[in-house]
Amino acid sequence: LYRLWLGAVLGDGTRDEAAIEADVRAALTDLAQHTREGDARLSVLVLPMFARPETWTERQRTSHETILEILSDRGIRHFDLAPIVQRAIEDGIEVQDPPGDTAHPSAAVAGRMAGWLMAEGLLD
Repeated sequence: LYRLWLGAVLGDGTRDEAAIEADVRAALTDLAQHTREGDARLSVLVLPMFARPETWTERQRTSHETILEILSDRGIRHFDLAPIVQRAIEDGIEVQDPPGDTAHPSAAVAGRMAGWLMAEGLLD
């Protein structure tokens, strides 16, 4: 997933995105299988860009959607944090740290995300 995200953020269009996506799908399938065999539960936190969704590039939007689709297709438990970030933005909370850095959350939004994850049963 990190490779897919990194390609969305830093990609220059020269990478074979289909090959990266295939690698991610295969790696997640293997990881999910290993965790099931080890009597563990795989949970994935899907971090969005820390900015208003309308400012995301098309590539960032597509990557986020692809990540969610891969996780759903593989039956992997996941938590999409984009709605939490959006609500924080709507509430006037600064979501970036440092300001202008769309890849890193502020302490305030991180706290909101953590609270939501706990309420949703991440650690159950």
